[in-house]
Amino acid sequence: MFSTAFTYMAASVVFDPDAEAFIIAAGITSTSEQIAINNLVIGMKSFGLWNLMKAVYPFAGSTASSHKWNLKDPRDLNAAYRLTFFGGWTHASTGATPNGTDGYAETHLNPSTHLSTNSTHLSIYLTTNNAPIVPAADPIEIGAYNSPTQALVLQQGLATTINTRNLGAIISGAQTNRLGLGITSKTSATVTTVYKNGVSVASGNSTGSLPTFSIWIGNGNLGSPIYPNGWTNNTFAFASIGSSLTSTNASDLYTLVQAYQTALSRQV
Repeated sequence: MFSTAFTYMAASVVFDPDAEAFIIAAGITSTSEQIAINNLVIGMKSFGLWNLMKAVYPFAGSTASSHKWNLKDPRDLNAAYRLTFFGGWTHASTGATPNGTDGYAETHLNPSTHLSTNSTHLSIYLTTNNAPIVPAADPIEIGAYNSPTQALVLQQGLATTINTRNLGAIISGAQTNRLGLGITSKTSATVTTVYKNGVSVASGNSTGSLPTFSIWIGNGNLGSPIYPNGWTNNTFAFASIGSSLTSTNASDLYTLVQAYQTALSRQV
């Protein structure tokens, strides 16, 4: 059960052990946030999504200390893929917002080591529609990039276009704006699909290999020096990294994440 350091939920609420472990680690004392996290975990398990995830960042709470935790493995370790924030960030109950000039988060997750070449996904949920600050903007919301054929990135900050490099070629789809849940999913050696708010917007062939740089949020990890055009300045309210998602998985994930955001009054 919860330690006395945290608010105990109503006796009628049944806590999933993984949700409870995260709530304790992140110090979530808000009853509405506790319920939302619990429902998110239960839903992901019910829809068969939980075991497809390596890292899930629900950005619960309102501080860097609460936003850093991986829902799948809430240990304060690099090996548990908890976030380390660098540069300028604003942390609030609405989510985590990089400043668009030097703010990024290190996930400590190396795709070449911890993911499978032809079964990967990245997802991000943005709640703001801000244009990039930097000149020659090429915002990368999440990912890592060694070369044009060794990459895993998702770009949702380009206003009317959502892009991915999932190993190789750029695959682009149309979006109305930056808001909501974007997903890139590679389901086979020849098929990569981009989803926006649970709906497929592009699909194509993307071959190559996984990057050896760890995945960043707020820019893409392109090694040294840091990519100067990749900064993003939109608010992250959810992110995930893991195995491939089918079209049904993508739709189900959007349903669950949207319900989670709605419970926290930050849905778009």
